[in-house]
Amino acid sequence: MSRDNGSPNSKYWIRSAIGGDVCVNLSGTGDKYNQIIAYHTQGEESNPRFQWNVYRVEGKKDQVVIRSEQDQSLLISREPSDPCGAEQGSGDNEAARWYIEGSVVSDLLDEKQHQKFVRFRNVKHSSCYLTLLAGRAENFVPFISGVANGTLAQLFELERK
Repeated sequence: MSRDNGSPNSKYWIRSAIGGDVCVNLSGTGDKYNQIIAYHTQGEESNPRFQWNVYRVEGKKDQVVIRSEQDQSLLISREPSDPCGAEQGSGDNEAARWYIEGSVVSDLLDEKQHQKFVRFRNVKHSSCYLTLLAGRAENFVPFISGVANGTLAQLFELERK
């Protein structure tokens, strides 16, 4: 079984490349109906809903899980074209595991070097990427598991916290 390694490799804000202050935000507390939404960060610099810990999946050098600092829930892909969510659990769930494209995981997690912009492709739904719905950088717009489209809606800047 693959599990996340128990301690975060790095903590980030995950910013949409569409809007400089629009981040991936946990909308609640990790129940099964939780959605991951876009939200402008102005004045919310210390809010843990914007903070995500990135863990390398044990035994999978090219996969990570992304946990909310708010409640330790995992960022998951529910189904293709559906809103992404956050649920309690471990890295055993392939829907909670992501490939990072645009950087080697070891470089990304190294404090001295990492690519600024990356894409997150889901392990379970391997044709789907974390995607800002309709490319709208507005509060409360959900992030979905979208088919690759090569747009800024699927590109994210990782800001280390």
